[in-house]
Amino acid sequence: MDDSDYADRQYDFSKSDIRLPSDLDEQAKGLQNERDPLASESDVSRSKDPDELGRLISKVLRFHPFMRLFNVCATSMYLDKARGERMRLFSESHPRFRRVCMIGEFVFTALLALLILWAIGLTVMKFFGVNLTWPIVLSVPCVGR
Repeated sequence: MDDSDYADRQYDFSKSDIRLPSDLDEQAKGLQNERDPLASESDVSRSKDPDELGRLISKVLRFHPFMRLFNVCATSMYLDKARGERMRLFSESHPRFRRVCMIGEFVFTALLALLILWAIGLTVMKFFGVNLTWPIVLSVPCVGR
């Protein structure tokens, strides 16, 4: 058989023995909304308001990358189950992955909290006029040319 036979071949997928549920598209749309509840917020254009920084900080604090990864993996393995059920089943079958995700989530949240506290501390120090300057030590003195 040469390559031209494959190009001319017609396939009839309606005679397949695999039967998919008729409401598969609706289930997929529901799972997408369930998996990423913040996606609808990011698509909406808003006018500038005075509490934009507060909204940004609350959105960052609600961001959980490792638990989102765990949820996506559980959804891909147990698509036919309810959300809580598939999370429980996936955590029972993959306890190490759940532990890694939980530790990663804790480290991410702790680093985020430290970053916010560091930024607040720098702002307060700048407000009170405390300058943080680090001396640059050069082996050769700078001479203007």
